[in-house]
Amino acid sequence: METLSDTFFRDWYNNNHVHFLLQSFPTYSCTQIITIIKIITAKEVFRQYPEVKKQL
Repeated sequence: METLSDTFFRDWYNNNHVHFLLQSFPTYSCTQIITIIKIITAKEVFRQYPEVKKQL
């Protein structure tokens, strides 16, 4: 039996990117939400893989 997480990883995750389906209050615009996600993701990638930042 396929679980929701199996479906998520099959349909929303690829080798080099991830798709998000988000729901939010109208406090933030779509642009603001994406910017926040990108900032948090970049900080975490740089923390876990410092060599990535050196390559940029």
